Amino acid sequence: MECCGLAQLSLSAPEGSGDIGGFRQRTKSGVEPPHSTGCCLNPKRLIFTEVAVTMKLISRYRYSSLLLAALALSALMLWWGIPRAGSLAQIEIKKGSKKPAPKPAPKPETKPSAPVRRSAPEIEMVYVTGGSFLMGSPENEPDRSSDEGPQHRVTVQSFYIGKYEVTQAQWRAVMGSNPSYLKGDNLPVENVSWNDAKEFCRKLSQMTGKEYRLPTEAEWEYACRAKTTGAYAGDLDAMAWYSKNSDPKTHPVGQRQPNAFGIYDMHGNVWEWCSDWYSSSYYAECERQGTVTDPQGPSTGSYRVSRGGGWYSYAVRCRSAIRNNGAPGYRIDSLGCRLVRVGR
Repeated sequence: MECCGLAQLSLSAPEGSGDIGGFRQRTKSGVEPPHSTGCCLNPKRLIFTEVAVTMKLISRYRYSSLLLAALALSALMLWWGIPRAGSLAQIEIKKGSKKPAPKPAPKPETKPSAPVRRSAPEIEMVYVTGGSFLMGSPENEPDRSSDEGPQHRVTVQSFYIGKYEVTQAQWRAVMGSNPSYLKGDNLPVENVSWNDAKEFCRKLSQMTGKEYRLPTEAEWEYACRAKTTGAYAGDLDAMAWYSKNSDPKTHPVGQRQPNAFGIYDMHGNVWEWCSDWYSSSYYAECERQGTVTDPQGPSTGSYRVSRGGGWYSYAVRCRSAIRNNGAPGYRIDSLGCRLVRVGR
């Protein structure tokens, strides 16, 4: 094994030999110094070896001051960690090395929760054949309001309208909640604003792939009258839940007598939102135009129309021509909705 220079030197040269300073190399047959194995990998062991060699040299060869100085310098260099030329340069002294900081563990990826899927409720519809009628109330109808006139001729195209008012079970199936004060799956939904009803139509249309909307005021009155011309579409006590018989609360839809079109609760139970803006002068504008086809109401306004009366209403407020109105965000426990479906 190759070792550093000092490990290969012998101190047993006989006096008077011709070697400079008394040093000579051992032959291959000589005894290997006991410190030679692995010395190049142990700097401190080298230091003690060289110091020992130096002390022996001092005791035996006092005249060789230059050699002693070189050995002392070599010992100091090893002590301070400065490698010498030759084999000692292979000694690597690492200072100030630091382990790299561990990388932070990656945060688990959060996946967005899947949207709640609901089954679309069945909305039973009645097909209403279009036609013409006199919209509004005649001047001689008892307890009429001025905004119900003048009567004017209106034509509507055929359409589908809900056989019943929208129930709380249907509302919850679409919207995921039930805002009603008077709870019951088959009770009409109430305490909903016009904005709420429009959102219900949008979501139901998205769920079913069919277009649902609120009826226009003209469609609603045409469906309510069902070819009648009087204040009511029949016997109010038999057809409606209102202040006289409601006890006072809403009742399950479809329990009273339907009108001639087979539509239930057009009078009483809950008021029903229509799509139109409200204007007290709109009927007069329509009369000036002659016969109006599928009127959509004023182009702008502050309030939306509701029709039909509610469970707390007096009979006069349940007439076919009665008009009510409220802000689009208005809610009350007697205000709900009924839908129209476009196409089949």
